[in-house]
Amino acid sequence: IAPDVDYEGAEFCLAAVDYNKSTDSSKWNAVNYCEVFAETESGDPLNDSIYRRNRAVEDQLDIKITQYVLLRWESGNEIRKLVLANDDVIDYAMVIAYNLQTLLGSGCLIDLGSIQTLDFSHSWWDKNGLDEFTMFGKTYVITGDISLYTAYSAICYFFNKQLIDTLRLDNPYQLVYDGAWTIDRVIEMSKEAARDLDGDSSMTVADSFGMLCEPDSMRYAAIACGIRFTKKDDSGIPAIAVDGDRAAVLTEKLVPFMANKDLNILASNFTSKYDNPFTDMMLPMFIENRALFYNNQIMIALNLRAMDADFGVLPPPKMDEAQQNYLCPVNTTWSSFAVVPKTNGELDMTGHVLEAMGYYSQQIMMPAFIDVTVRHKALRDEDSSNMLNLIFENRVYDIANIYDFGGVQ
Repeated sequence: IAPDVDYEGAEFCLAAVDYNKSTDSSKWNAVNYCEVFAETESGDPLNDSIYRRNRAVEDQLDIKITQYVLLRWESGNEIRKLVLANDDVIDYAMVIAYNLQTLLGSGCLIDLGSIQTLDFSHSWWDKNGLDEFTMFGKTYVITGDISLYTAYSAICYFFNKQLIDTLRLDNPYQLVYDGAWTIDRVIEMSKEAARDLDGDSSMTVADSFGMLCEPDSMRYAAIACGIRFTKKDDSGIPAIAVDGDRAAVLTEKLVPFMANKDLNILASNFTSKYDNPFTDMMLPMFIENRALFYNNQIMIALNLRAMDADFGVLPPPKMDEAQQNYLCPVNTTWSSFAVVPKTNGELDMTGHVLEAMGYYSQQIMMPAFIDVTVRHKALRDEDSSNMLNLIFENRVYDIANIYDFGGVQ
């Protein structure tokens, strides 16, 4: 229900990274969109949904939304400096997880639970995130439909359907439906896909591999396998706590597999050869049918639209079939979270704006992202649509991973 308020044209400043206005650069198509701002309608469904969402919020509350552009890697320090200088230019910000520790450690943020006009029970807020981020009875960050980049950052497995058919491998979708999509299956299928295509008895990037991955894939796999880096006591106090036995089993399986250069491509082995091994090496390999799996984020789908061979998307695998649910972590250098600086003196209005942004993001922006940009243009079948729903519904957050407690990132 819309609040009975009228802010009489007051300006409200949102802060976020906008790659089109910042000095950062990227080869990912995802960065063509700023999650809080679109200057005009362009005919692109996602851009236009962001524009229409913002106009709907402005019309409902009678405000004027303005933008403060943050630098991706320095946004935490930027906001911290503004707060310490008592500069109230920013009303709320979408901050990449990578930068949150700076803000939390310096006491620069408002406890969102203290904003009377915010209601975390609404469906546009991510309940898994809310439970995880509430510490000591306080909630300083929140995510949900308001965050396009958190949708971008969900970790998944893309798979090449042509290779699945050619190698006569098990249908990955059915494995997921049967609860049998596990680390062991990934390893078995990757071994089948690794091929010396040019016959030179040496595996190079010209050959076919089982999986394209990165060192962070190990951390994501741990979270997906139910291994937590932190646990909270009954008082909401977090502490580093890892299930050592479960972690040991995963490590024994996955580390030798990921490190096997005859089976997989590990991005960190190629940083000296490519400006960006993910876009310059891995993406072409997957598009050219020389990799069975690509372990990365949902946003990769936006770069796969022109791929000739069909591809699908899967949640990260379980540890084993005894694991009850698929768990989908998020990438910490892309996922974004709403925060309110301590300098904000209009908390009632801020709560109304956050709620309206959440609601209209759910109604306008996320359907454009899921149904038009990803599901209908990039993902090629109904099974992948089901997988996408499963991934978003089972996103999990670990505060050590998000806040970099103990250097987990």
